[in-house]
Amino acid sequence: MTISYGASLGLIFGSCFLGLAWGFFNWLTVKNVNLVSASDDQIGLHTRMEDEECKDNVAAIIDIGSKIKAGAKAFLAEEYKFCAIMLGIMAFIVYFAVDS
Repeated sequence: MTISYGASLGLIFGSCFLGLAWGFFNWLTVKNVNLVSASDDQIGLHTRMEDEECKDNVAAIIDIGSKIKAGAKAFLAEEYKFCAIMLGIMAFIVYFAVDS
């Protein structure tokens, strides 16, 4: 089965357009999220805490943040490894599937 040059260009540019349209839709969705600022009650909460309790809470937040960061880095490393393997497999398939 052979695809004409015009059809392949239409497929390529059509896919690009759909991807850009999807990205624009997502941008609009995120842009319309209404972020509510904290009230004065919430802002003053840390001043009413005991100093030791506040330090413990901040230490816990920093610890959780570092664990999230480490987990994200581990996830991305695995994701990149998977992508590299898939790229190698697809390159192998395309190399032998295309007529020389």
